[in-house]
Amino acid sequence: MLLRWYTDRPWQDGGLSAFFVPLWRIYIFKIIAESKSLLIILVDYNIPLMSDQIHITLPDGSVKEMKQGVTPLDIANSISERLAQEVLAAECDGELIDVRTPLMHDAHIKLLKWEDEGGKHAFWHTSAHLMAEALQELYPGVQFGIGPAIEAGFYYDIDAGDEVIKSEDLPKIEAKMLELARRKETLERKAISKSIRRVPSRTSVVDHTSPPQRLSRRSNY
Repeated sequence: MLLRWYTDRPWQDGGLSAFFVPLWRIYIFKIIAESKSLLIILVDYNIPLMSDQIHITLPDGSVKEMKQGVTPLDIANSISERLAQEVLAAECDGELIDVRTPLMHDAHIKLLKWEDEGGKHAFWHTSAHLMAEALQELYPGVQFGIGPAIEAGFYYDIDAGDEVIKSEDLPKIEAKMLELARRKETLERKAISKSIRRVPSRTSVVDHTSPPQRLSRRSNY
């Protein structure tokens, strides 16, 4: 950054001066000092002006220049349609994120499929939400505890009240899950305050964690 000042009379130190300052845009100021005009021009020769383009570095070292706000799913689509169909989640600078998360800055991105641990975890996590919605439709009033993804799949702690769910009911639950999956509803992931959670049976779990919480939900659950 070069700052150069010009004036119609020399300063007491002997004349014009120039020095570097840490600013990044071009500014022009006209200042009245001791009844004399002083024009200051700041020009950055090193740092470019803000751009809506970001750089995405893939695991093989290749770099893609893409528009700010691009998602991992967009990146997958830019590589191949098949990859876009197979990608389940992504890692952004080592952090697991959803495939629809907008990327606002340069990042190292790894697209995760079923064979990747993070891809499996995302699939099981989504499946747990799908099962919860199926149970909600089949058993109105059911209460939910926790429903995490685990190494071999997923589960949900539930209180079905007076209902007794038996092993012969599992095909019916699975069929409802498939029906819901075919609706292709959007799964949203949001950071929300624990104070707005409305599931009584989960309150004790939520209250012992630090807000905000990052929670996933389908349209109805």
